[in-house]
Amino acid sequence: MKKTPTEEPYHLQQARAHLRLMRETAISLVSDALHDRGWTQKQAAQHLGVSQPRVSDLRRGLTHKFTLDTLIEMLFALDVPVSLTASTGAKWERSTRPRRDVGMAIGHYTRAIERDPQNASLYGWRAEAWMDDQQYEKALADYDRCIELEPGRPGWRSNRVNARRQAGQHEQALADCDEIAHLFPDYPITATRGLVLAVMGRHQEAIAQYNETIAAEPWRPGPYQNRAWSYQELGNTQAALADYRKVQELDPTSHIARQKVEELSTLGGQQSP
Repeated sequence: MKKTPTEEPYHLQQARAHLRLMRETAISLVSDALHDRGWTQKQAAQHLGVSQPRVSDLRRGLTHKFTLDTLIEMLFALDVPVSLTASTGAKWERSTRPRRDVGMAIGHYTRAIERDPQNASLYGWRAEAWMDDQQYEKALADYDRCIELEPGRPGWRSNRVNARRQAGQHEQALADCDEIAHLFPDYPITATRGLVLAVMGRHQEAIAQYNETIAAEPWRPGPYQNRAWSYQELGNTQAALADYRKVQELDPTSHIARQKVEELSTLGGQQSP
């Protein structure tokens, strides 16, 4: 049976997240190079061998409309040097989040918003960059704008919950979760609510939320890892160890899970797998 996109291995989802940020960097470089030349859209289209609407998409920062190889070809055509580097080593590890040039991303999406101020996705992508830069109030302002532009899209509200959580606005985050559950009863919000409750030290309640998420989406490693942390905080080492092992099964690239399994196995007097 073919898996749905949400059921595919987590490390493949993360690979696509890395790829999107690479496209984000590339489209920003292309847009900047075109801006520096002062070309009209017609001149840019002729030089790149594309239509004027495609140049408009570039200038509006519509990353999802371009493949990475297309953007790299454009960079070469604009005499912007491109090279590929990769970090290799003995340890099989990956970062939990893709790295990005935050300043470049914020600048890119700010310019794109000036050109297309009704595009909610641009505010959402800039909010992600604000979050990476720990500028949570600015992220919240952008998510508010996303909700204003697309009130029927629950994902923006869920992202705002995470921004509120990291900004320390825990009660407001829980209120947002309740609002999402009321407005969009089919939208999965339990995992997000669990994270807020855990940060507030309400681990038993958080575990109940993770249980619901895991029952509905057993292929996701995140809820197991988050539940493991709450189990640890409550002193239930064996339950935490079982969850971290499940994370290893679902996401073999997780160095956090590997480290936790080694640590908890030692504490429990067991052999690491």
